[in-house]
Amino acid sequence: VVKEMMRPVPDMITELEGGAGGAPTEMALIRERLLPIVRLHECFGITDAQRDPAEALLIVCDCEGKEFCLMVDDLAGKQEVVIKSLGEMMRDVPGIAGGAILGDGRVGLILDVERIFRG
Repeated sequence: VVKEMMRPVPDMITELEGGAGGAPTEMALIRERLLPIVRLHECFGITDAQRDPAEALLIVCDCEGKEFCLMVDDLAGKQEVVIKSLGEMMRDVPGIAGGAILGDGRVGLILDVERIFRG
């Protein structure tokens, strides 16, 4: 569930020590709550993505009652779509739930936000 979207200011972002594997966990302070940040470009190995959270967008998501921020470069828009399977060959692509035919005829990939959050 997408709750809200925002462009953070630098003082909203912090790192907490002792995250998974001892690495620091990047967090955003949103409405007096610390929420973990998942960088979408790292999940998909995208090298030319925005690295500075203050220049990116944070999408606050709810996954089974746990909130987190998905950091993205941009948001193209919002649409209600019917998710279709991508077939056997694409069934096990991590982080992709399926596809949808967009209004202009292009195929859009649908993120599996729960799987992305769980790593």
